[in-house]
Amino acid sequence: MLITDEELALAAARAGAAVVRARYGASLARVEKSAGDFATAADIEARAGARARTARNAGGWSIRCAAR
Repeated sequence: MLITDEELALAAARAGAAVVRARYGASLARVEKSAGDFATAADIEARAGARARTARNAGGWSIRCAAR
């Protein structure tokens, strides 16, 4: 199944946003990235959710971008 780059970006953004909405207001652990920069647990989970929407899953399907 081929999808456009736009559809792929929207799917990833929606998956990440769903995680952030679910964690809104909760106490979040911080992960230090570099001096003065950090990510929260919600940031990390959102990124994983976005990647999961664009990567092969255990069922064997994958989402591939259409060629430009």
